[in-house]
Amino acid sequence: MEMYLLAGGVGFVFGALVSFANAQITRHSVRKNSANAIMAASILRMLVNIAALAVVYFTRNLLPLPFYGTIVGTAVGLSLVGILLNLKLSKEQLKDPRNNPESTDGRN
Repeated sequence: MEMYLLAGGVGFVFGALVSFANAQITRHSVRKNSANAIMAASILRMLVNIAALAVVYFTRNLLPLPFYGTIVGTAVGLSLVGILLNLKLSKEQLKDPRNNPESTDGRN
């Protein structure tokens, strides 16, 4: 049981690091103030997430940790940290709707 928790923790940290990279991709695209840049960033982030999960999958025999704990921890880290970072970015954007390409007040 302890090995699964350790594997989950390692996976969570790895997923969180990948989420920070995704947040930088998103932040860079939002600064461009273009819907096309944001869509491209969304596709890039999805590819980065797939690559992160593929890294865990292909290193499953190299790591001395249970695979299921690691993959679940990575997925949770990607999801939760990604949600929190995107929420933070959204709050920053809502402070100044003129810099937001899809403003919430209807001005585009």
